[in-house]
Amino acid sequence: MKRISRTIPLVLVVAGWLATTVTGFAIWELYESTPGLSGDVPHHADRAAGSAATWELVVYLHPHCPCSRATLSELTEIARTASPAVVVRVVFVRPAGEEEGWERGELWDTVTSSPGVQVSCDVGGAEAQRAGARTSGHLVVYDPAGRVAFAGGLTRARGRAGESVGRRSVIALLNGGEPEVREAPVFGCSLFNLARCGGPETEGKACPR
Repeated sequence: MKRISRTIPLVLVVAGWLATTVTGFAIWELYESTPGLSGDVPHHADRAAGSAATWELVVYLHPHCPCSRATLSELTEIARTASPAVVVRVVFVRPAGEEEGWERGELWDTVTSSPGVQVSCDVGGAEAQRAGARTSGHLVVYDPAGRVAFAGGLTRARGRAGESVGRRSVIALLNGGEPEVREAPVFGCSLFNLARCGGPETEGKACPR
């Protein structure tokens, strides 16, 4: 009886640990698969100088969003296989009141080292708002006539690069085909609640909600 009585508490401890672990994984999976917000995307939008009569890909990023690395990975792969006529722009959002240089971090260094990619800083987020971007990783694709051909994300979950409906749709458009979708969910930090992603000290960590 003594041996049984000692075993029961151990079983309870193990069962409790397993329940906590399973619950934690379930919560994390739900978090990773929950998209961010998107705004209204105009049918036409401002074009970058010199981009007329070409396809243009513009992605809006939170400078310190760790899960946006996956978006950049997808964008780089798409740009690598696309026609040389494609214009690729990465716009980092810096909130009003933050000092110049706040946007420069690991993501900024990654983008600026990529050949052929135009990089800019959207102080106050006015450009992002006009484009309907609310979440880091929001991509807008403009066709040669300046029409919005696609708006949304390139990843299938937060921080997960690889095959996704957004990626397939953008590649189809650039190859002259019909996309599966014209809009796709965006997974990343809020562009306009930037404190939720903290700042440079949070780089390398999971995005907080």
